[in-house]
Amino acid sequence: MQKVYSILFSLLFICANGQERKNAIKFEPLTLTKNFLEIGLEHKINELKTAEITLGIIGLNKQDITSGYYESYAYKANGFFIKTNYKKVFSKITKAKMSAFSGLYYSPEIAFAKFTETRKWTSNSGSIYKEYGSQYELQAFSIMLNLGAKIIIKNRILLDGYLGIGSCFDNRNNASTVYNSRENNFIARRYFETNRLATQLGLKIGYLF
Repeated sequence: MQKVYSILFSLLFICANGQERKNAIKFEPLTLTKNFLEIGLEHKINELKTAEITLGIIGLNKQDITSGYYESYAYKANGFFIKTNYKKVFSKITKAKMSAFSGLYYSPEIAFAKFTETRKWTSNSGSIYKEYGSQYELQAFSIMLNLGAKIIIKNRILLDGYLGIGSCFDNRNNASTVYNSRENNFIARRYFETNRLATQLGLKIGYLF
């Protein structure tokens, strides 16, 4: 009887390890340097298609800058964002069989962010230091088209690199809000306050299960 149990256990172990992996939990480590954290879940729809949802937490640290016109400048953002996209693999990039988690893909994406920006700075005017501050409640929405590549390592680790271009809209009052490379919408980067052109670039690491 013990041998029977041992055989059954072995069969279950083999079946469990041989199960098709239909999900991947993903993390983008570079976001830790950008004042936010994002974690996503990608689910296989069929042999070449997946859907992904990503949740982000904004506000990991305060950004302090001491240079230029301002004697000191502190920027802080707190909030969240959510992204959702659909991915279609259209070509393989390695000798491995093309699949939903391996190959070149395109991906339409929509995203929404809600966060609070707080700024504090001091400036020197005639040897007199003055302190200033501002706070804005912001919402942002983006529509992007991404192109990317996914590679599976050791049947478990997923690497997903991508770049995208599209539009990002927010409720900033550009007449009174400083807009520069430090202060973006977290879901996509706008380059000019006079238009809505936006881009994004990233590399995610995932675990298949």
